Amino acid sequence: MKKSKVLLLLALVFQLVSCDTSKKTEQPEEVQKKNIFTIEINMVNKEEDVICLYYKDNTISFFNDDMAIYKNIEKSDVPQTVIFELPEDFLPNDFRFDLSHENSNQSMTVNTLKFSLAGESFEINNTELEKYLSPNEGVVFDSLSRNFTFKKDIKGNYDPFLTTTGQFYPLLEKLVGIGAFQPAVN
Repeated sequence: MKKSKVLLLLALVFQLVSCDTSKKTEQPEEVQKKNIFTIEINMVNKEEDVICLYYKDNTISFFNDDMAIYKNIEKSDVPQTVIFELPEDFLPNDFRFDLSHENSNQSMTVNTLKFSLAGESFEINNTELEKYLSPNEGVVFDSLSRNFTFKKDIKGNYDPFLTTTGQFYPLLEKLVGIGAFQPAVN
């Protein structure tokens, strides 16, 4: 009886040892950092609204709805961050910010604008906004309160927006490279 227990134990040990114990040495999948350009707007807005980011590259001359991202924003007295992600591998060369798309009663403070690509970034603070962004006639910027309000233009249209200034492009070029600004080769 003792001999059969020992044989049974040996058979069990042999079975365990002979099982495929070779560990598969799986390489962890490399997490490729996607080449996605992001824009983060940290702001406080007094009314619900829709904001829009227009972006373009060197293949077009003017902003259009094919290269626009719309985001709903909630009424809030505390800062909120809205994140825009451009299509993968898209290298922008210009932006237009429509900070109020639907609500002419909107009042907004932009705390920061952060532009990021592949682990690199730059940020525009509230105190630098007018250096890098220029309002159209539908935007009223109070330089003391650092607050935006919006109005209809003289024709009664509501289309307030900010465009980038010449001082913005060297910052953007550091992220996307000079190629984003050169004419597209067809």
